[in-house]
Amino acid sequence: MAQEIWKLEQAWLKAESVADRIRSETSRATARLADAKEKAAHGGGKDIVVLLTKVETTVKTLRQRHAAAEQQASELFDQLVEAKSLGQMHA
Repeated sequence: MAQEIWKLEQAWLKAESVADRIRSETSRATARLADAKEKAAHGGGKDIVVLLTKVETTVKTLRQRHAAAEQQASELFDQLVEAKSLGQMHA
């Protein structure tokens, strides 16, 4: 049981790390999107419109990936808590 708990704990920590990394990427992309929107609002030209579209797509994708990563981390945490609870009941 201890080995299973250790594996679940490692999987949860890895999932949290992935979620944190994606959250950082999303934050940077969101800032870049705001910058592109600002430039587009001031007549940045065709290149800015193309960049804006690309960054909007990136932000949308990253937000979806972040939500999925957070969900996975949450599910792994729940499994970890359950495994620890079962381990204490059998101790």
